[in-house]
Amino acid sequence: EPSIYWITSVLNYWDDNVAAGSEASGFWFHTNDLVRSSSSDLPGGDTIKPMIENILSFSGNTAHGCYERGMYFYDPGWRPLERENLLSNCRVYRNFKFGFFIHANVNFLFLGGFAADNGRAFEFFKNE
Repeated sequence: EPSIYWITSVLNYWDDNVAAGSEASGFWFHTNDLVRSSSSDLPGGDTIKPMIENILSFSGNTAHGCYERGMYFYDPGWRPLERENLLSNCRVYRNFKFGFFIHANVNFLFLGGFAADNGRAFEFFKNE
């Protein structure tokens, strides 16, 4: 399924990016228990657990004009253990189906930003 940003590890800085015009998702958080593909062979790759890591930074990101979802957080979910993770000043607008689609996730907080002119602004289910 196409996305502009396919985020499989939150151990990065995701700041001031724009995802526009995707046939599916703008930002797709698709974390698993283990690091994927050839990255798992890198030093320390076997000790990182993307599903439970804390994000380094996610701020000022925009998703617009995407067909399915602006920002997509899906099963198996992102479930950071240590603290509530902040996603700040996210902007999602003019996405055909959903602005934010959040399924099976815990311990993160949106602060600031907006959702406007989406088919549905937020879809939440099976979150704890």
